[in-house]
Amino acid sequence: MPNVNTLIVEGAERFGLGQLYQLRGRVGRADRQAYAYFLFKTGRLSDKAEERLQALQEFSHLGSGFALALRDLEIRGAGNLLGEEQHGAMRSVGLELYQSMLRDAIRRLRQGETHWNLEAPIQEELPDASKLPLHAFIPSEYIADTAQRLGYYKRIAGSRTREELKSLVRELRDRYGELPVPLKNLIRLMEQRILAHALGVQSIGVDGKRLVLKFKPDRKLKARWQLALQRSVAGARTQPDAISAPLGEQPLETLMRLLNELKAIVEAG
Repeated sequence: MPNVNTLIVEGAERFGLGQLYQLRGRVGRADRQAYAYFLFKTGRLSDKAEERLQALQEFSHLGSGFALALRDLEIRGAGNLLGEEQHGAMRSVGLELYQSMLRDAIRRLRQGETHWNLEAPIQEELPDASKLPLHAFIPSEYIADTAQRLGYYKRIAGSRTREELKSLVRELRDRYGELPVPLKNLIRLMEQRILAHALGVQSIGVDGKRLVLKFKPDRKLKARWQLALQRSVAGARTQPDAISAPLGEQPLETLMRLLNELKAIVEAG
């Protein structure tokens, strides 16, 4: 019935969120306004049914299917990863922390760890680089939808390997076209933060016109590494727990050169 533009669902509290979303999409065309009415009996809504209907009302804009699927996952629970149960404790910690815990567990298992301290941090934060004078963001002209833009910010910030970032870049190109310069800067900065973390850097900052890297207490620079760095990077100053270099006109390029030189020196022993 191509001309139908109104849908009425009685007893909407009995349907799942995915079912309601699919039903809502059955009416409406590009040239015709559509209406969907979901009816329920007052006072008979369970907490989860109310959450489902609220989510359906909240995510009504074009392209909101993925966000709605995430909300459905939060409401139902992620369940047993290797089983069939559709329930679990994910709701008590939130989807983002649950995914972080899952990634951390998979990473440790791949590295051969079978036992670890459950009181240890789930995942170390990457070095903060917010003080770096750099235009690094997702332009609204590139991704107009605010929810989708925020979603990509979270995915970029949650990446912990260069492979994850490369996969994300491919996805962005497929969906939105070539990346604009500010977004390229954001991706490259994230790559450098990942490398900095691997090298033991605790923070990336600026002091006047100098770029400053400070290291974790347990990651001191050997004397020969300091000498090699001073020879390879013009204007570099080193201490066992810090490195600084002239910021220059392109701070991101300076950071990349400094970290890559340090990586090569450390790998050479």
